[in-house]
Amino acid sequence: MNWLNFEYVQLAISCLLGVNLRVITNYLFEKFDIAVVDINFLSNVVGCITIATMYNLTRFGATEQWVKSLKTGLSGSYTTFSGFAFALGTSHKNDLGDSIVVGTLQVSFFVVLVRFFNSLHERQISDIEEPQTSAKTENTSNINASPFYLLLFTLLIVLNVFGFFIVSEKFYFIIFLILAIFGCFLRKVMGKLNQKNWKYGTFAANILGSIIYACVVKYIDSKTWITIWTGAFCGCLTTVSSFINEAVTIPQWYGVWYITLTIVIGSTVTVLLQ
Repeated sequence: MNWLNFEYVQLAISCLLGVNLRVITNYLFEKFDIAVVDINFLSNVVGCITIATMYNLTRFGATEQWVKSLKTGLSGSYTTFSGFAFALGTSHKNDLGDSIVVGTLQVSFFVVLVRFFNSLHERQISDIEEPQTSAKTENTSNINASPFYLLLFTLLIVLNVFGFFIVSEKFYFIIFLILAIFGCFLRKVMGKLNQKNWKYGTFAANILGSIIYACVVKYIDSKTWITIWTGAFCGCLTTVSSFINEAVTIPQWYGVWYITLTIVIGSTVTVLLQ
């Protein structure tokens, strides 16, 4: 299965996992009228925890490249900054100040979550003695990847079948998945602009996606195409989990400014374009 070693194949598979999981989550919330917690907030919490604990998949035979692709594709596509920014604007009746304050508080909570789970991972690494670490590194290539691929493709089949089952318009759902992968690929390409102290690519993807999201909702009348563009393309072009994960890995004050400017600009363009 050498074709599974190609980065964009891994990214496409990961994206399908993430976007189908988001579709199913939205369906379950609507189906059972769950109003105890905001769906965007819950999805972002789950996505941030997932991206911070993805390293555990190496125990099942996942390579570092697969973990990286799953972080970008699965967690990155499950959480959506454009939907997050738009929900803040509409839920606070287009009050920009309230949107920024609430958005900052929520993102601060996501940062704490990611930092906490990252610290657990660092603690696990520090507890391993040097000889054991060296032996583990030498045997990495011999790890059986079968459990990982079994888990991966089982999830892929189950989520895609469930996704097709719950949607009424099958043809449009295929377009939805294609645009989702395209959005994820575009974020990956834009990510090449990321630098050590500032993630220009992710920043640009989140702002661009938020602008497109607001314009689509404002100017397109078809509910189906609004769902396709906002949920698939914008949903996978923008990300909360990857954004938070990057913010905690760059120098602290750069991270603070990165978070602040992303929320302020994202909320502003969303509110102004509504």
